[in-house]
Amino acid sequence: MAEEDTFNVAVIGAGFLGARIITEMLLLGNKVAVFDQNIAKQRDPQTALNEVIGGLLMECDRQGLLGLAEMVPPKGGKWTPFSSEPPRQAKACSSVAEASRNAHIILEAVPDKLEIKTKVFSEAVSTARPGAILATNTLSIPLKNIQQAVASEIAGGSPLPAALRPRVMGLRFLSPVVFIPFVEVTLSAEQEKGVDKEDLTSMLRKWGKACFICDIQGAVDNADQDKIDFIRVARERLRLDTSTAQRRQVAEAKLRAAIRMGPEVVRTASADLFTETKCCICLDAKPTVPSMLCGHVALCEDCAGVVESGTKQCPMCRERFVRRM
Repeated sequence: MAEEDTFNVAVIGAGFLGARIITEMLLLGNKVAVFDQNIAKQRDPQTALNEVIGGLLMECDRQGLLGLAEMVPPKGGKWTPFSSEPPRQAKACSSVAEASRNAHIILEAVPDKLEIKTKVFSEAVSTARPGAILATNTLSIPLKNIQQAVASEIAGGSPLPAALRPRVMGLRFLSPVVFIPFVEVTLSAEQEKGVDKEDLTSMLRKWGKACFICDIQGAVDNADQDKIDFIRVARERLRLDTSTAQRRQVAEAKLRAAIRMGPEVVRTASADLFTETKCCICLDAKPTVPSMLCGHVALCEDCAGVVESGTKQCPMCRERFVRRM
């Protein structure tokens, strides 16, 4: 991966979800720093973290995914997936502030409690890059509640100017996370219209992630309706069944290998990899909308609109999505 396509990523929490996010960030070639309370208490936190992530990478290898992606399996310690590139290792840190130092994005995978997420993000912004993205995976807390709590904590209860407000956005990785090319995004109505959306989707495009906006909060003035809409969307969130997830992982691993060999290989390989009978996003409707540049027909009408408002990439091959009329 080119240097300009890598990011400093802080992951807070290395439990079931967090460990998989860390692994996926390493697979994508990012510089990853981690804080997890339990790991930080170990006699040798770095070795403890390496064992967790190494175990997940070996699981990928047993499933054949590393081989399909033409990546070398780990042998302990730092991981060198390609002989032509430097080794990769998630850095074990002793605090949220240390993990977040100079980070472009902070990904939290902590318990779904407002006070915990507020504390994490408030500490993270003290050392992260100015304007860093604070990404929450919450399933139950309205986004604007987290935004307001973090802003209040940072400002000591005083109002913050719009330019200084922390950039809290919803970002949910679909299980099993590794080699899954889709993510869900939740934004406020203000973020949907501004630079926050473009900055996040630009980062996701460089990761090869197709995103869909699963909720825009604050689009109406009625607070009760916002809460009702949030609960509805949470219940309808996309979940991949085991067979679909495994099929997508295999195709994604092959695609990542093709991407390293260049656009022509991607176009040839992706035609054989993806034969969708259902829309690849909603997994329900029949795909009917063709992409003009790559020719894939993998999206239904509604989800094509979602892609056009999100990363604007074909979810199958990463080519720019242009609807063929």
